[in-house]
Amino acid sequence: MIDGVVTELIKTVQAFFHFGIPNGHLLGWDPDRLFHRFRKRFEGYHVANYTDFNYSYCNSFQIEPQYGNGDCYVLTAKFSFVAPVYSVHSTKYSDSKTRGFVVPETSDPTMRLLTGLVHQFATHEGFALLSPEMSNIVVDDVKLELSDIATLGKCLFDDYE
Repeated sequence: MIDGVVTELIKTVQAFFHFGIPNGHLLGWDPDRLFHRFRKRFEGYHVANYTDFNYSYCNSFQIEPQYGNGDCYVLTAKFSFVAPVYSVHSTKYSDSKTRGFVVPETSDPTMRLLTGLVHQFATHEGFALLSPEMSNIVVDDVKLELSDIATLGKCLFDDYE
């Protein structure tokens, strides 16, 4: 994304939060928006809808490929209600799946394939990727409930990440 796009995103976020923190329930956001097409696109994989509007301003879907014993990955895709942008990341879990950590890129062929398919899906649906670097851009004049510093990522997706 270029500077003009970032400036427009910031203005969109500021306008959206102008009257306070948006509440998806009160605004009538659909927690199932995109989900049926998303799930169909990833038929054969376990796909879950983790959308809630508790400090979140997006749909949140996870794809969980079936792995044997050992490490496993989960792919998370988020689609903002504030602006037509999305994010995607992989989380690597140990075999106990009690602790995980986000990995910027993975050499796992299944995760690489799924990430590419998420990008295709999002583009087809009219969403642009918000890079991790763009997610960290500070948005002035916006107050969040949990975070002291409002960033594009926190305002477009989740206040708590």
